[in-house]
Amino acid sequence: MRRCKLFIAILLLLVLISPLHIYAKWHLTTFSHGVIYTLLNVTYIPHDYKRNVWEGMITSTRPRHIPSFRHKYKGYYDVLVSSTNVDENDNEFVASIMCESGEKLLFNSKDIRATEFYRENNDELRLGSYLVEETSDSFNGCTINLQPHDYSGTLFLRFVKQTHW
Repeated sequence: MRRCKLFIAILLLLVLISPLHIYAKWHLTTFSHGVIYTLLNVTYIPHDYKRNVWEGMITSTRPRHIPSFRHKYKGYYDVLVSSTNVDENDNEFVASIMCESGEKLLFNSKDIRATEFYRENNDELRLGSYLVEETSDSFNGCTINLQPHDYSGTLFLRFVKQTHW
């Protein structure tokens, strides 16, 4: 009788845990908030969860046109600017994204610079975040403009899925 209970418990664990990656991917694609979403976001994420949505070099002299970039998961995405010496407190960056599909986003580093908590590392600064409620191609024909104030050099901009850690 004891072996039967142990066998049933092991079988139940295998049935519940083995499809966890399938369930986690579905849940993170379908929902953007909630207790289960937060628990999965902290404990178990798919291998492509933190993959960059888009990353590229931006020059301040002309805007960059992107045909489209797709958000695979719902939730918040971070906008990060990176280069050498972006960690100096007197540098200010303004990024604007305008898409043919109607999406308009504006980020300013002075709005988020209230604390050093938002710094990813010494060469990367978080400009802000935005919420994606639909995982379709809602960002089509986008023009990205990054305007540094009192900064010269090459800048890189990237969009990455925000996690709780």
